[in-house]
Amino acid sequence: MRKTEKLADNYDSDIVATVAAIVETAERFRNSYFWTPPKYASGRGYMEHENTYREVAWTEGGRTYTARYDVSCSCRNVYASGTYTRDGEITTLTAIRNSLKRMQAALADKKEIA
Repeated sequence: MRKTEKLADNYDSDIVATVAAIVETAERFRNSYFWTPPKYASGRGYMEHENTYREVAWTEGGRTYTARYDVSCSCRNVYASGTYTRDGEITTLTAIRNSLKRMQAALADKKEIA
């Protein structure tokens, strides 16, 4: 595909909700390395399960994005990391956050028209 070709936007409200949850979790776990993890293994497993997101992919503004967020706990530390890409290249949370804002605005515009 040539760079001049524009891809159609490919996202829905479920994808937007998942991306919003990933962004919110990333902001909440910003300094998680310094947190004290839950005392028991069941609590650590619950924290990992509730805050880990599988990779989600979408196309917005002619660019393809992916985002995933992983949380793991040891007995002494909480580890959190996000993996974000734009057109197959690693990018930052800021790019994902900006894409999320544009998607939310576009969905709000569609609801106003309907």
